[in-house]
Amino acid sequence: LSAGGIGIQVHIRTGQLAKGHIYLGNFMEHSHHPDTGAPIEGVVLPRYQELMELALRAHTLAGEWSSIGWDVTLTDQGPQLIEANLHWAIFPRCPIIQTRYLEVLHYALGLAPRFCPAT
Repeated sequence: LSAGGIGIQVHIRTGQLAKGHIYLGNFMEHSHHPDTGAPIEGVVLPRYQELMELALRAHTLAGEWSSIGWDVTLTDQGPQLIEANLHWAIFPRCPIIQTRYLEVLHYALGLAPRFCPAT
């Protein structure tokens, strides 16, 4: 995202994508990829539950961190972990109410129920 990529919100229970946003420049909204025209909005990520489970497993093994951004991908061999980001999706010009930061913080402080999907 810091290099001009598209950030896309994912519905936590269904894996359905919302419109994408390019955070650099003018915070443009995209329902389709600006270069390829491929649809973004409404697409459901394949094998979403497996991707979520991988990220949650990694987070459990990471220790006492309250907030880590996990980059995962789906390959021919299944879900794969790419990297962990300690400073993720916090943009100074993005209103905090448009992020999941408060929800994650409330969970980490024990003030809210677990935010991951019901199993």
